[in-house]
Amino acid sequence: MQFQPRFCPRPDCRSHAQGRVGGRRETHPRVPFLYRRRDTFTRGCDRRVVPRFLCLTCKRGFSEQSLRVKYRLGRRELLPLLFLDRVPK
Repeated sequence: MQFQPRFCPRPDCRSHAQGRVGGRRETHPRVPFLYRRRDTFTRGCDRRVVPRFLCLTCKRGFSEQSLRVKYRLGRRELLPLLFLDRVPK
């Protein structure tokens, strides 16, 4: 199954989720999200190939990784260890 983005991850884009800009209601109406698959890149941490897309509304690129919870996580392998350390036994 191929990944299909549902919205643009850029908060200042008119086709961003929730129809908000910077935490405020936007003054312009939300437009339909149109995108095009652009290319791929290989992640350095696990050598996984990640697809890249182009938002046709704001003309900016993003990847599948941009829409994930772990987007800004520097060392993904530490997340399960941190979780197990913090959960009461």
